[in-house]
Amino acid sequence: RGLQRPFSMVQGPPGTGKTSFLVQFIVAALSVRDRRAKPDYGRILDTDVPPHLITRVYSRTIERSYGYYARTEYAFEIQPHLEEHALHWKVHGTSQLRMAPPARNQQKDYDKAYEDAEVWVLQKSRIVITTCANAYLHSALMKGDPPKIIRPVKFDTIVVDEAAQAPEPDVVLPSTCAQTRVVVVGDHKQLGPVVPERNLCAPYVSILKMPFLERMLKNPRRWEASTMLNMQYRMHPSIRSFPSSQFYDSKLEDRVVIPHRPQLNRIWPEAREHRRFIDCQTPQSMGLSPELTTCDAALTENKTSLKNVGEAKVAVALCSLLLGQGGCSAKDIAIITPYRAQQHEIRGRLQRDIGAGSACK
Repeated sequence: RGLQRPFSMVQGPPGTGKTSFLVQFIVAALSVRDRRAKPDYGRILDTDVPPHLITRVYSRTIERSYGYYARTEYAFEIQPHLEEHALHWKVHGTSQLRMAPPARNQQKDYDKAYEDAEVWVLQKSRIVITTCANAYLHSALMKGDPPKIIRPVKFDTIVVDEAAQAPEPDVVLPSTCAQTRVVVVGDHKQLGPVVPERNLCAPYVSILKMPFLERMLKNPRRWEASTMLNMQYRMHPSIRSFPSSQFYDSKLEDRVVIPHRPQLNRIWPEAREHRRFIDCQTPQSMGLSPELTTCDAALTENKTSLKNVGEAKVAVALCSLLLGQGGCSAKDIAIITPYRAQQHEIRGRLQRDIGAGSACK
């Protein structure tokens, strides 16, 4: 359907294979051939909100697709096996840039040659993967030659991934690059946009905090353009039942093979349930969180990071209970928290109370 419509939305609940769908769609879109052989037909721009998701989608796309690719993100470390596909890597391999570093009086000419090389690489690419912000701020994607001001790189298809985490301008602005179709992928029932600006007026902040998908789906006339992936391949059925009934109108179905596992009887309220909610009423507070400096990691008071000592104690107590009753080891347990200060608090208690090693991300 995404290939047949100018605008489509795909809602991907947890574990429904959203990334696999995205890669398959990109491969299918690449295979579409225009009989008129337009040079820009088939070029795809895939945008993501969190930069780390680019690596996941990009790696999977390379495994499944073919052709010439470029990725335009510089803000985080690129995994070694993907370096050769990065835009700056490709640019430095072009004939325009195979020269010694420029002298000071030649810097302007070098910068112009670099920008021209970026445009050349992107024009040769079938797939470009970048962040939403780069899609409309990167000079090679958006800067045209005066007086025409025509975008130097054209795209047949725009795919916006994790659209529910982006403020609406970050979804709409990249979409203006599309010549034929736009596909928006995400799940507005999960994490919404984060608006860090504190000086904006409250009504404007409330607008930015509403996910694009949520606003679109409030209008029943747009439901026809939306598809929800309803087969989940990750969770135990008893875990799936809660989000399915609470957030997805009981539409999620199971397509997961459950391996035999030892029964952990002391933690579940009922033998057939594999989830438990624990009410912890300890108030949260600002906490210490590790911040990387040029020399080493240091603990600083981070005014944007939260911790909850009571919840940390509960998490560590549950780990101790699971490890004590047998049937699972430390490598089988994952503790997930969105806050660095809480991560630091939990890690310290784990090392002090249990002595278990931990890998924090």
